[in-house]
Amino acid sequence: MKGFCTPTQLLRCLWEIPLPDITTSWAECLERCAPTEICTYIHQNICQRIFIVMLHYIAPNWKLPKCPSEICWALYENMLVELPFAGFFLSKLLGTSADVDIHHLASLDPEVYKNLLFLKSYEGDVEELGLNFTVVNNDLGEAQVVELKFGGKDIPVTSANRIAYIHLVADYRLNRQIRQHCLAFRQGLANVVNLEWLRMFDQQEIQVLISGAQVPISLEDLKSFTNYSGGYSADHPVIKVFWRVVEGFTDEEKRKLLKFVTSCSRPPLLGFKELYPAFCIHNGGSDLERLPTASTCMNLLKLPEFYDETLLRSKLLYAIECAAGFELS
Repeated sequence: MKGFCTPTQLLRCLWEIPLPDITTSWAECLERCAPTEICTYIHQNICQRIFIVMLHYIAPNWKLPKCPSEICWALYENMLVELPFAGFFLSKLLGTSADVDIHHLASLDPEVYKNLLFLKSYEGDVEELGLNFTVVNNDLGEAQVVELKFGGKDIPVTSANRIAYIHLVADYRLNRQIRQHCLAFRQGLANVVNLEWLRMFDQQEIQVLISGAQVPISLEDLKSFTNYSGGYSADHPVIKVFWRVVEGFTDEEKRKLLKFVTSCSRPPLLGFKELYPAFCIHNGGSDLERLPTASTCMNLLKLPEFYDETLLRSKLLYAIECAAGFELS
């Protein structure tokens, strides 16, 4: 194999292998899930804003080789991933650390950013705040003091040097603290996608490419490109009831339904004709005690034979409000 293709080419070829059925095991999800499930699982269960940063506190030495490649896979396949990256992180992918300034800290840690702005405009005696040139990391519950400069623990922050302190704190949080993780993520992308391609876009546009735009969901478009199986068809009474129920949903409920089935609450950038596999509703059986379930790796909704509109609505809303995605199936 070595004589025929590069590791990057081999990685691209591996994407053509059909994905197996997924499970809810964390370890198996990382190895077996489609990229949307992996990234959604990480986003919902490990972090609040940006998983690659929070991994610093969970596994400082984990270089995360898989997830950048999964995101590239999704980009190549026009698949959306519900993963709201912090703005400064996307800036890092596009440029260098020099392109990141203190204002990007707001997208990583709004509280620290707010405190630094307070310090900058503080009119009292800064020394009374008891600060020095150190930061404290909470590493798995253990406080670790890190000096921002040599001898920083013995250097008090004063009115004269507070600007230097503010910039050092921002540089540490945005660059030094997560440098290895960002480099690993960037390298993972570079193994598959030429980073020069990404530089055609700004950070907001890249976020749209990854996660889609916050636009209304067109039910007519979705219905036009929905498949049916297990005895269901567009003219089946249960399907007609289903669409009547969904038409009465609020925009937020429609997004929850879409996320429940596809793992992403936003429609494809080019419409549902580009959703692969296509949105599909499968006969979930005649047991009316069951809830609708979903196989997100196949964009498949398993809908029991609810002929009663009130029952279908209550069961469907209960299922999508649980927001458990592929774990239900």
